[in-house]
Amino acid sequence: MLVLRVHDLDHSGWLVLAWFAAACLLSAMLSVFPDYRALLEWLGLLIALVFLWIAFAPGAPTANDYGPPPAAGWWP
Repeated sequence: MLVLRVHDLDHSGWLVLAWFAAACLLSAMLSVFPDYRALLEWLGLLIALVFLWIAFAPGAPTANDYGPPPAAGWWP
């Protein structure tokens, strides 16, 4: 579902993989580098802000490379 949302924003679905990989890497780094916890928490905030942008940014109003915009009311 997230890939469809990214396509609606006229971006490649690979962006989702990059976001997921960054979140997993950050999680691993928090346990390996506890001394840098404050910096890693800021990076976590940045990752969360990217997710919020994906979730709430308005989609492309017209058709793009990934197809037409979703029909109004397609979500129950």
